[in-house]
Amino acid sequence: MLNRSHLDSADTFLPIDTLVERTYMAISKDLLDILACPKCKGDIYLNDTGDGLICDHCRLLYEIRDDIPIMLIDEAKELE
Repeated sequence: MLNRSHLDSADTFLPIDTLVERTYMAISKDLLDILACPKCKGDIYLNDTGDGLICDHCRLLYEIRDDIPIMLIDEAKELE
């Protein structure tokens, strides 16, 4: 069964690129522009799957849960 969020006002299916864009819009570009790694204060960016923020300098992944970035150093995952 489809969730109504996958349908537009005319009850037609939305193109996949629209759905993908909506998935990544949970974290706005404005928010990404002001967020920094809490450990080194460096730049972070959204990972390929859209469920975490990466700091290349510290090699840490900060998860995004329920559309909220968890910017706690103790909860970050080390990248290999």
